[in-house]
Amino acid sequence: MFDKTSSFPTVFITLRYAHLSEYAFFQDDRAKKNLLALEQALRPDGVIVIESTANGFNGFSDLWTKAEQGENLYTPHFYGWIDDKIMFAVEQEQFCKKWKARHGKLPTVDDLDAEEKALFERGATIKQIVWRRLKIANSSADEFKQEFPSTPLEAFLTTGQNVFDTKIIKSRSATLPKPVAPPKQFIMAGLKFWALPVTGVRYYIGVDVAEGLGGDCDHSCIEIINGDGYQCAELYTNTIAPYRLAEVLLKLAQFYNGALCVIEKASAGHTVIDKMRNEYAYPNLYKSKQYDILCAHRTAHIRPCHCNRDLMNIPLSLRKLYKFSVLCTLLLPIGECHRAISVLHLFSRKQSRSWGLCKLLLPKCDRKDIVMNRQRAIGQELMSLHRRAVFSL
Repeated sequence: MFDKTSSFPTVFITLRYAHLSEYAFFQDDRAKKNLLALEQALRPDGVIVIESTANGFNGFSDLWTKAEQGENLYTPHFYGWIDDKIMFAVEQEQFCKKWKARHGKLPTVDDLDAEEKALFERGATIKQIVWRRLKIANSSADEFKQEFPSTPLEAFLTTGQNVFDTKIIKSRSATLPKPVAPPKQFIMAGLKFWALPVTGVRYYIGVDVAEGLGGDCDHSCIEIINGDGYQCAELYTNTIAPYRLAEVLLKLAQFYNGALCVIEKASAGHTVIDKMRNEYAYPNLYKSKQYDILCAHRTAHIRPCHCNRDLMNIPLSLRKLYKFSVLCTLLLPIGECHRAISVLHLFSRKQSRSWGLCKLLLPKCDRKDIVMNRQRAIGQELMSLHRRAVFSL
């Protein structure tokens, strides 16, 4: 029963069975509301059946993925043409007769190509493979996969509109390692393991922290890789609060041989960093120092910036010269600021460690103090440098 004031059903009865057909073609926002209403009206021993052909990656694909990973109460069942030995049986017999009339006999296992052998190992019969060959001959391999997918991933990839090449995605997906059973202390939704820690191996953890508000909100992510760059574990969830995520991160980091943790400090990341550093005293955290344009301290790390008024990787030896260049910019009229100091060139001699003359190129300006200070721009405290540096302000 539908309420007149809402776009989703308000159920006033108790349901024993519910069947939703072609769920992938529902509007995502309305489909979620409809399903939620049906679930609330279902008896404790009730059953909801959701069946659909794939329609790209949408709400239905999300529901399917969660069911595969055991994150919801639904049990996934995929029925492809390999599993169905009845629906196309008559057509397959007809195709096999035509094949025998043209080639004298049906192909053997040795006559199959690599893809056909993979299908045969998954349960496809020779008759089904002959039927597939003739179907592809009348259309194309991509169109056959779209109409007759053999796996859930193939069904989602070949339908809808995809940005990336589905062939490449499918070929890469075929080589992905299978998840391993998680340790007992790490059994939780959204946490997967592909490789457990090995003694003596160094591991690295990247952390992107969200608010953990659930629903359609952003997800927190913890990625664990080894020294060769192979992914070992992943946590992807939007239901864990930052303070709780710090506890999970600590256990994972200790489990993976005291891994180096790189935590994004934006937004909720500050909570995780504070707990890991101050409360847990975890020793292996990535650290960096960043200063703004008005600071002349030596830095251990400067994040790249696209602003043309930033100076990158300023050596300690250029401290006074850098202060002076900033001072010159502040003294210029507003209209002259964009071209106040165009380029600062430092030239070195190839066979000498000492730097030569350093010029500060300033535009013509009416202010006498700028002209008088031009000579002061010659660097007196330049250290031995071996490469050319160009700084733009």
